[in-house]
Amino acid sequence: MVVRLGKAPWFESFDVETEVAELLAHIERCTGFALPARQRAVIMSHARANLDRTRQAFLEAKAAGKPVSTSRRAYLTDLQDTIFMAIPEEC
Repeated sequence: MVVRLGKAPWFESFDVETEVAELLAHIERCTGFALPARQRAVIMSHARANLDRTRQAFLEAKAAGKPVSTSRRAYLTDLQDTIFMAIPEEC
């Protein structure tokens, strides 16, 4: 997504807790595997940190006058890949 002048970036209104919970629920429905609470907490921590890095990189690029491109889809895909790595192969 290319951010246009006057339009807020996707992550400004992104509710990380809700989005991650929905993603985890969807993956659990599809795989039949529920992550233990400790792994869910690690995933949530990773998601928050990744969102903070995305936001910081956006602000730095914008301040430097560089073209800014960020994607909600890429963020969620990366997070989904991380979640799948936490699921044991035998599931």
